[in-house]
Amino acid sequence: LFTSALTFSSPHSSSSWASSSSRVSSGGFSSPAASSAPGDYIEAHALEYRELTYYGDYTLQYCFRRFQQGGETGLEGWIMALVCEELLGTRGTLPADADTAETGQFWYDTLFAHASNQVEPYLQ
Repeated sequence: LFTSALTFSSPHSSSSWASSSSRVSSGGFSSPAASSAPGDYIEAHALEYRELTYYGDYTLQYCFRRFQQGGETGLEGWIMALVCEELLGTRGTLPADADTAETGQFWYDTLFAHASNQVEPYLQ
């Protein structure tokens, strides 16, 4: 997931960004004991998650482009939604929060429907 994101447009060391993101992209956050809950993955890999938030706008650009393509209904999509929600500060301002949305894609679709002005700058 994020290997592509990080090499996509980072002005920072692409190896650092790629390193963080590659762990997510290929199921790279190793599985916490038999859990598919995004919070469990994030808790088990707090440093990698923090790295994604560090890259801010670049992470948003990549994730929003992935969401625009559609189909982000798995764990990866949910993690992308959580990091995007944190970066945008939208928790509690939309009909669906990332941690309670049906899927990451549903969260993004809700964001786009209710606050497309927050998404569009990252899609250009």
